[in-house]
Amino acid sequence: MSCVPGSAGLPLIGDKSVEYYKDPVLFVENRIRQHGRIFLSRILSKPTVFVASHVGTQQLLNDCHESIDLGYKALMHKVYGDNILFSDGSEAADLRTILGDIFKKSETLQLEEKINQLVNKSLHSIISGEKLCAYKYFKKLTTELCLTLFLNLDFDKSKQLAEDICSLTTTHWHGIISVPLDVKIPFTHSTSTFSKALEAKEKLLEIIDQKLSQESQGFPNFMKEEFNDKKSAADHLLLLTSALIPKAFASLLTSFVLATSSHVKRDLQEAIDNPAMMDALLLEVQRMWPPFQGGRRLVRKDINICGYKIPKGHAVVYSSYAAHRDPNVFAEPNSFIPSRWLDRKVEDRRQLFCFGGGPRGCLGTQLILTILKSVCTSMISKFTWKVEPDQNISYKWMPVSRPRDDVQVIFKERLAVTFDTDTVSTVKPENFA
Repeated sequence: MSCVPGSAGLPLIGDKSVEYYKDPVLFVENRIRQHGRIFLSRILSKPTVFVASHVGTQQLLNDCHESIDLGYKALMHKVYGDNILFSDGSEAADLRTILGDIFKKSETLQLEEKINQLVNKSLHSIISGEKLCAYKYFKKLTTELCLTLFLNLDFDKSKQLAEDICSLTTTHWHGIISVPLDVKIPFTHSTSTFSKALEAKEKLLEIIDQKLSQESQGFPNFMKEEFNDKKSAADHLLLLTSALIPKAFASLLTSFVLATSSHVKRDLQEAIDNPAMMDALLLEVQRMWPPFQGGRRLVRKDINICGYKIPKGHAVVYSSYAAHRDPNVFAEPNSFIPSRWLDRKVEDRRQLFCFGGGPRGCLGTQLILTILKSVCTSMISKFTWKVEPDQNISYKWMPVSRPRDDVQVIFKERLAVTFDTDTVSTVKPENFA
């Protein structure tokens, strides 16, 4: 086996964390040109192998899973508590079984109907012809969706509670992207961002505990039934209701709107009439703009990726963005071509790592896709849209992929045309039975 090209440098002075987190796409692309799609660097004071190859990412997630651990515990455990993100081995397998059963039970809740109702209600609030920030709108919409689905929260009946939770989830989220120092500033009432996040976490857990005690149906009830202890149920509900998931949704939906703004109306209408075209559009959005750059793993037993030995003790970072644009797998990788998916088999969707992959892939993928399809189908049915000109639509990539600026989009309500023997008139789509 060959040694991985590149260099881990010296501790401290050789660390490239700042450069990587400033622009992970540029960091990876520069080193691909220097070393190829697998290279060595030093991130978070640890020798780190980057895997930007599609084949290498598949090997890492599928073939090496028994020799690696998830690498998030040191970064996020205090903010999120004990949940499946920070478990490995038999513990992770047991948690996957429990959560898999919970998601299976959720199929009995007629979630799709509830999702469609919430989506249509939200879209109805958009004022035709007025500008709005796409990312902020979708984050608000999917926050309401997640809190409704996972906490049984009624935004109409519990407006103050909903506002409190949304504020707390925002403060909680800031702890993930801050320096993890739980400190209070002497002689002031100020605390660090991380300390505020931990306080928000405790308040969120209090609310979640109340929901677990009060609710007799839906996800809170399923959590009580499947988990042996209330703390595990609460910690996993904290994960499901945190800002992490709405931000991922907002990332993908914003990318969908920006990518399709130049498509003519009939092309998008085809996505409603032909489910395969809707799948193709969403798959291509996931391929080009995955919400998270990839994932981090810790090697506890030597592994082999594409002929390179990665020793025990190293970290591995796989780049979904780079793997999705690997020219060895995707022709014209930097072009948005939804039709590339129309002739592919269902199993070819495993070529995407938007929601991870292998035995540790996301358990809620089907629910995620249901929500994405509901929002996109309803948007296409109700609106056309265009991006305001002369805006900066370049992306930033951390902590989630999204435009650097608050890109403004104008949604215009569709008018359907009806014909009779005497007149031609336009009517709003909702007037149709």
